[in-house]
Amino acid sequence: MHFTSITDVLNAVLDDALFLVQDSTKGLDTDDNYSFDYLNKNESLVPACQRIGDSDKYQSLLMDPDLSEYIIGRIIAHERGKILPLIIKKTRLSKEDAETLFTYAWC
Repeated sequence: MHFTSITDVLNAVLDDALFLVQDSTKGLDTDDNYSFDYLNKNESLVPACQRIGDSDKYQSLLMDPDLSEYIIGRIIAHERGKILPLIIKKTRLSKEDAETLFTYAWC
């Protein structure tokens, strides 16, 4: 693989990380409340930022203050289309309020 910039390398790593969490809404029933123990056993229901951050493979990248904002932005962009409709359905918030909740709670 040939990269033209360090950003290309970072994006390839992020694509790999996002591939691991791509099924973040699989099995997510908006009518259920999940306990901490249930979420701990069913990690796919935990927000993508947390799952990626919990991975030893990606943790150093997320902890880098020069990269974290960019990385979180990429994760948010990736997850928004799947998670935002679930937030709206569950909470009946406006799209704008759901967007705010998603941005501050999902990542």
